[in-house]
This record gives sequence, structure tokens and C-alpha cells, in this order.
Amino acid sequence: MREITPVEIILYSVFLYLCRLSLRDVFENSISDKSLIVCNAKQMEGHGI
Repeated sequence: MREITPVEIILYSVFLYLCRLSLRDVFENSISDKSLIVCNAKQMEGHGI
């Protein structure tokens, strides 16, 4: 197995960081969408629709 250069380590860590950021954004957006749906459903029940 060949030796890993520092440049590769930096590139790999940046790649992982970007993946984590995009995953977190997707996760937060899906959670906020679900909470909005739940709030709307409760409002509908309150109005007797």
C-alpha cells in the first residue's frame, strides 16, 4: 500500500465536510417540512374542516 500524501488527506477531509454539510441541510429541510405539515393538519382539525 502506498503512502498517503498530506494533500490527499486535506482533500478527503474537505470532501467529507462538504458531504456532511449537504446532508445536514437536506435533513433540516425535511424536518421543517414535516413540522409544517403537522401544524397545518392541526389547524385544519381546529377549524372542523
